[in-house]
Amino acid sequence: MIQNLLYVLILLAGFPIGWFLAKICKEEINNWRGRLFGIVVICFMLVIGVSFTNFLYKIPIIMSLFLTVIICLKIIWMSYR
Repeated sequence: MIQNLLYVLILLAGFPIGWFLAKICKEEINNWRGRLFGIVVICFMLVIGVSFTNFLYKIPIIMSLFLTVIICLKIIWMSYR
């Protein structure tokens, strides 16, 4: 139960991290917008691939990939403002 709560808190921490990174490097985001979207697509494909495997650290890997997706999507979203 506590482990699931920790996963949710880590995923929710992705939003302020993405906002912070978007505020720090505004100039670089315009050049990296396509690459960030590529990272999001690759992470989603890895999540799908890892979800069909069966090993001990499957859930932490999926959560870390989702954290990467949240951060990248937040940066992309903030770049349009």
